[in-house]
Formats: sequence, C-alpha cells, structure tokens
Amino acid sequence: MAKVTLKNVTRIYGKTITAVKDLNLTVNDKEFCVLAGPSGCGKTTILRMIAGLEKTTEGEIYIDDVLVNQLRPKDRDIAMVFQNYALYPHLTVYENLAFALKVRKYPKKEIESRVNEAAELLNISHLLKKLPKHLSGGEKQRVAVGRAIVRHPKVFLFDEPLSNLDIKLRLQMRTEIKKLHEKLQATFLYVTHDQVEAMILGDRLCVLKDGMIQQVDEPLNLYNAPDNKFVAGFLGTPPMNFIQVKIIKDGENIYLDEGTFRLKATGKIGQAVESFIDGEILLGIRPEDIHEKSSYTFGSLNGNTAALKVDMTEPMGPQVYLHFKTEKNNFTAAVNPHVQARANEVIEIVFDTNKIHLFDPKTDQSVI
Repeated sequence: MAKVTLKNVTRIYGKTITAVKDLNLTVNDKEFCVLAGPSGCGKTTILRMIAGLEKTTEGEIYIDDVLVNQLRPKDRDIAMVFQNYALYPHLTVYENLAFALKVRKYPKKEIESRVNEAAELLNISHLLKKLPKHLSGGEKQRVAVGRAIVRHPKVFLFDEPLSNLDIKLRLQMRTEIKKLHEKLQATFLYVTHDQVEAMILGDRLCVLKDGMIQQVDEPLNLYNAPDNKFVAGFLGTPPMNFIQVKIIKDGENIYLDEGTFRLKATGKIGQAVESFIDGEILLGIRPEDIHEKSSYTFGSLNGNTAALKVDMTEPMGPQVYLHFKTEKNNFTAAVNPHVQARANEVIEIVFDTNKIHLFDPKTDQSVI
C-alpha cells in the first residue's frame, strides 16, 4: 500500500476564495485517517486534489514518495468512493464491478477472480446479476466500495459515502467499513462531517476549519485534550458546554465565577488562571462531567456544587439531558437516567473540576 503526504497544499478558486490553505498532512501506510469538519471546511477539496480531480494552486502531493501533482487520476493508483455511489444504471452489479478492469484490458479470468473476491468480501455475491435500480441504498454503497476494491489500489478515498443512508444502515456500514480496513490492511482516507462517524472509524482524525488543520491526533486524544475551542466543540454529543466565567481571587482562594454560581479553582486549574484574575475566561465542560448531586458517588464535592433551576429535560434512555439557563450562559448536563428532575425544579449539580477545560476568550486556544 502507500503513504500519502501533502506539503504546503493550497487551493484557491478565482482570486478570493481559499478552500484549502497551506495544509501539511501525512497519512501513514495502512492507516485509516479521517478528515472531519463542517461543510465548507475544505475536506472534499483535499480528497479531490489527492485523486487528481482538482489541481493544487500551491504545494506538493506525494503518494508513496512519488510526486503526483502532474499525474492524471488514472495514473495515481487510487480508488475513490463517492457520496452518490456513481454506479452505471444500465450495467449489472457484476458489470459495474468489472468496468474499470475491462477498460484497463485485464484478462477475463483475472477480472472474474477479482470481482468474485470483492463480492464475497462485501457479501454481495447474490446481487451480481441485478441492476442498480433493484438495490437498496446499503447494497448500492457496497457495490461502490467493491468497484474500488477490485482495482487493488494503493490508496482508498471515501467522500462521505454514508451520508445518503438512513441511521440504521449507516451504523451497519460503519462497522463493515471498519472491518474492511482491517481485512485489506490498506491506506484509507475518509471524509465526513459526522463527528461520531469520525471518532468510530479513524485511527487518526484531522479536524479542519476554513481550509486549515486545527488538530491531528487519535480520536480519544482529541476528545480529552483539544487544542482549541473549535475542536472541543466539534467532538462530542451533546457538544461541550462553554460557560463564560470571571476569575476572582478571594483571600487565598481563586474562583471561577459565573455570576449565578462559582467553582473553586484548585491545583493546576488555579495555576492556569492566575494570569486571568479579574478578567474573563471560557470554561469548557462536557455534559457527562456535570452530575446530579444525589447520584454522584466519587470525588470531592468541595466547591464544585451549584443549586440551579432546570430549564428543560430530555429523557434519552441511558441518560437524561438536563438543560440549564442562567443570565449569561446555557449549558447541558447528561445525568443518570434515574434522576427525576423536572422543568423549573431547583436541583443541586456537581461539576467535575478534574474534567474542566479552559480557553482564552481572545484566541480560543486551550489554556488547560
């Protein structure tokens, strides 16, 4: 298989629209790398430049240490799976799978062998005589993946391949794509705006915003140690809460003062906010790290509690989402499903200050 390297890659449309800006990224051999970010962040443009479907304005792209900027798509030894399947409607599944091999004039026996191998791997052998119009969305997606597999490419590129499927099929296909990567031991570069999908699939995630890389790391490292507010807010369901607080020193103690409640800043948090005393900072905390006090059974409660009125509840089965609204902030707690809190009821909640993140409000960069 192959390593993919992008060096100082920029893509500008016209004179003013910068889709990708000075991007540097290496996707290692056999790695499953996910490009994740909201619509318009440049992730599909990156994929298309690697495939040769878009030209770079600046920078270099290497596949297995070979500069490919001037190579045509067919000469780059990659295979791309599109969002809309891109199947030929008048050809059977077998003919769709075999098409690229026939164009390249592979021997008939090798075509048959590769098609059958891919069909068996994807569990679509029973569909080989059918036309695409007789297939479900999930079956069409398997055929699209199979058409890539038969070519034995160096690199697989996936452009939001599951976005047209319903939730149940998406969950099933995520699992199948993950297993497929393990079986093929190939280099996968996968684009999605779905952060859950990105977390599940990727060996590493590259989070993008406005055509620029925000952070690249393993999924849990990104989740637990985001470099900035954007990455912190992009990963997680429900998303991280961002609460504007003032840093106040009272005697020997430092507090994160929201106005309605205050949290004691101890240890590394206290040290991190010393330069912000009498100023404001952005407190980030994930909903699962805010607890209802009676169901909170670990850690110290000292200085971490607040009595607040519930604005709205959302029973979700394994958790209940409690929404709170103060004069300055809105935030959510994901609590034990046995908690019976109702709207307008005042309850005592616990902030796990060991899980707090702090961001500089001027730069959005992580302070801790």
